[in-house]
Amino acid sequence: MTPESAEADRIRAVYRRYDSSERWRRKRDPDNPGFGQLQLERWRKIAGILDAQFRGTATLRVLDVGCGAGSDSARIATLRPDAELFGVDLSEARVEAARRTVPAATLRVQGGEALPFADRSVQFVLLSTVLSSILDPATRRRVAAEAYRVVSDGGMLLIYDIRLPSPANPNVRPIGKKQLRTLLPAACIRSDPVTLLPPLARSICRIWPGLYPRLARVRPLRGHYLSVVTRP
Repeated sequence: MTPESAEADRIRAVYRRYDSSERWRRKRDPDNPGFGQLQLERWRKIAGILDAQFRGTATLRVLDVGCGAGSDSARIATLRPDAELFGVDLSEARVEAARRTVPAATLRVQGGEALPFADRSVQFVLLSTVLSSILDPATRRRVAAEAYRVVSDGGMLLIYDIRLPSPANPNVRPIGKKQLRTLLPAACIRSDPVTLLPPLARSICRIWPGLYPRLARVRPLRGHYLSVVTRP
């Protein structure tokens, strides 16, 4: 077994545990006001980035690496009904769910370390909490390099990932600015801290939803980076 296949098996096992955990599902309950505002903030920013980068583009080719059950692809389909959607994920169960969520998308069960796309052939590539879930450094480098490889000239790789350690979850590692520049040394990278720390958003904003925008303005309380990666 290669290190990459061993890492893929580990990630599949982790996500099977996540998907069978009631506690994990409660964390992502869309009816929780804090979690709902977290998602709203994230997608408001992504929508602005997409509009600025691809305004006037007739057809947008999109690849969601680590597409999960298809929630991000569904959002993109709403923002850009013209988009040609593709996705890959290690979990067969999640890909089946994504096919139901986004039936128009072309989805494959596979990892991100060998993407079935030509160089510079995809305008918009999304990596959402993918790199932080890969503990093997060599696999993480390969996935990041592959995602960047397929980005077209004038296209964009958008990375949303945790920037702070998660002591309660040993299966993730933060992806800060230094790590991104190491992973993608030839790229132009602009990273902005976003998203109120999810435990804070879920707990405090469940009781006082109006606190979310005020707390989210406090930079140390932002738990993720939203990074726009382009070619020089």
